[in-house]
Amino acid sequence: MVSSAGDYYDTKKVTAPDGRVWKFMSDASIDCRRKDGRQKVPAGRDYSVELVSPILTYREDIATLQELVRRLRRAGAFANNSCGIHYDKKNIMLSQWRQAA
Repeated sequence: MVSSAGDYYDTKKVTAPDGRVWKFMSDASIDCRRKDGRQKVPAGRDYSVELVSPILTYREDIATLQELVRRLRRAGAFANNSCGIHYDKKNIMLSQWRQAA
C-alpha cells in the first residue's frame, strides 16, 4: 500500500506485506542528475529522492534489498558522489561503505 504523508519532503510511504514501512522522500543534499540518452545531465528537485528503509537485518532482508535495488536500476535510477548511506545513525559516503565491506 502506498500513501502520501503530505509533508515538505513529499514523502511517499510504502507498507510492505510484513507491515514495515519504506519511505521515498525528497533530499535537498543530493546533486540531482538524470539520464539524457547515454549522458547524465543536471536535473531538478523531482530527481532528488532518498530511500528510507525500515531497520534491516542481513540474514532476513538482504534478498529484498537487492531486488529493490535491481528494480530501481532497471527503472533508470542511479547514484552519484552526493549519495550516501545512513548506517546505525552514522552517515557513511558510498566510497567509505565500499571500503568497509
